Amino acid sequence: MKAYTISLFLFSTSVLGCSEYLDIRPDQSLAVPSTLNDLDAIMSNETRINSLFPMAGDMAADYYYLADNDWRSLNEQTRDNYLFGQTLPVREGYWNASYVKVLDCNVVLEEVGQVALGTLTELDRVRIRGEALFVRAFAFYNLLVNYTQPYDAGSAGSTPGIPLRVTADINAPSTRESLQRSYDQLIQDLQFALEILPDRPSVKTKPGKAAAAALLSRVFLTTGDYDQALTYAEMALSLNDVLINYNTLDTVAAGQFKTLNDEVIYHAVADAANSSLGNAIARVDTVLYASYHNNDLRKKIFFKTNARGVTGFYGDYAGNMVRPVFAGIAIDELYLTRAECYARLGRIMEAQADLDLLLFTRYRTGTYNATGIPNDELLNSVLSERKKELAFRLGIRWADLKRFSKDTTHVKILNRVIDGKEYQLPETDAAFAFLIPFDVINLGGIEQNGR
Repeated sequence: MKAYTISLFLFSTSVLGCSEYLDIRPDQSLAVPSTLNDLDAIMSNETRINSLFPMAGDMAADYYYLADNDWRSLNEQTRDNYLFGQTLPVREGYWNASYVKVLDCNVVLEEVGQVALGTLTELDRVRIRGEALFVRAFAFYNLLVNYTQPYDAGSAGSTPGIPLRVTADINAPSTRESLQRSYDQLIQDLQFALEILPDRPSVKTKPGKAAAAALLSRVFLTTGDYDQALTYAEMALSLNDVLINYNTLDTVAAGQFKTLNDEVIYHAVADAANSSLGNAIARVDTVLYASYHNNDLRKKIFFKTNARGVTGFYGDYAGNMVRPVFAGIAIDELYLTRAECYARLGRIMEAQADLDLLLFTRYRTGTYNATGIPNDELLNSVLSERKKELAFRLGIRWADLKRFSKDTTHVKILNRVIDGKEYQLPETDAAFAFLIPFDVINLGGIEQNGR
């Protein structure tokens, strides 16, 4: 039985294997998992497993803007992140917290086959393995979204990916695998998890088959494999397809979505510290706001205007009244993914049906007119609704912008204006990969992202 130090000082060593940390005496109360109960406790630690997800891409995304004074009130890293992170790395905690999740999962995966049952069962052993594979894959995916270039099948084998930590040995060297190898690893993890996870978990902070299938659908959408994205979206929706009828919500009061609401498949929240997305300062993009029809209940439920005159976002699916923090997976995303795949694959009637099904629950009763959209406009309509429905849904928009950059029909030029000066995201693949923390580069010797 190995002894593991699973404590917060290992944020960096979990990635770098720096010897200077190895002489620190471990916390003995956390050191030796000996039963399935211990491993289950690791996977049930919501502070480490279900929170502190990256949100750098969302702070650079296009669904909001900041006034000059509000931008100046932020710290230097957050100001630079808002301007597309071209000079400084984003907060180091994004990288570190992700690899702590990976470390925890690696400990579980190395021990789950041999520890005593404790008070649990062999079915729990299988479940815990599946949870660890899912969580590791979700961490890898979020790192790929934030720290790598857009996926291109022709060059992914030679494009830098992320360090794939698949061992709990902190002395194992870390190198950046290729982008293709990185995606292959997390897809392999998720496909294995899909086989062994329960159809529905006991709580939504745990993954089940629907969550694994939904995440696979998101991953394949990111890589442009629409057949596979469709397959897994259909699988996830066959397990859970409930949509909230927004007509049952209060359009006047703020914060209408409860934590673990009916549409949530897997609950996760972002690291919102020092965020530029607080609804006191983050002003919804005026073009986005104007794109909602007046009978579209999302316009009233998602957005409110505060005493400062800021029209901000109040539709967080984790129920946060101060800023968006929900970084998990929900059913509405799956309908939009399936509709997009249908549209791209020429299955027009099915794409229209999915779009109608979603919008009937979003518009005021009796006002949505499902007259049909011309075939050549349907994909654009689906993508427009994707942006409107998933605005401020963390972990999604930046991945979409990256994949659209490879599609000349839907590429979006990002720009900001601060103090009268315009800043634009360079039209290069490298610009979409945020800088890796300098300490990680200096101590670990891995390759930095270019500029």
